[in-house]
Amino acid sequence: MEEKWIDHNTCFDWYSKLEKENLVLSFKGEFNHELVKAILVLTEQYKIDKAGPSRIFGVTVECLQNICKHGALVENEKKMRSGIVLIGKQNNEFLIGVGNFVHNDKVEVLKSRYDMVNEMDEDGLRHLQHGILVNSSLSEDGNAGIGIIYMARKTEGKMKYGFQKIDKKVTFFSLQLTVKF
Repeated sequence: MEEKWIDHNTCFDWYSKLEKENLVLSFKGEFNHELVKAILVLTEQYKIDKAGPSRIFGVTVECLQNICKHGALVENEKKMRSGIVLIGKQNNEFLIGVGNFVHNDKVEVLKSRYDMVNEMDEDGLRHLQHGILVNSSLSEDGNAGIGIIYMARKTEGKMKYGFQKIDKKVTFFSLQLTVKF
């Protein structure tokens, strides 16, 4: 008889790993707007800020919108390739990890945007955001880059990202963010 990969031991092993890593939410699959809404409802329970929308919620919104907006579609189909979101809690911070497939022609644009924003201090980010809002300078894909700036302003340290080339058409993009509360 063929052994199944999910059995009672496998489930407990996954549970133990998630518990050890302090993951409060994990999802891998096709992202669509209904799923994003459900993830955000789950994320809302971790609101920390009393005076308004929590940073964890806002940063998660931006991450999930980026997956939906910029994710590569499965060839010859109208569905999004799978992506992943992981949210963990450690001491006084949340760690957010997201990943999705992007078309190879988007890689250099993403690298330059994240590198540029990572180089700026808070004052530079604020001025850049204000300039974009005032001038409404959208890129050719209709993107102003406000989401990346927002994430940089709401997270601690540099945004860590990476690319894993899959084939001549797509690359897997991953992003790690830390949000203090």
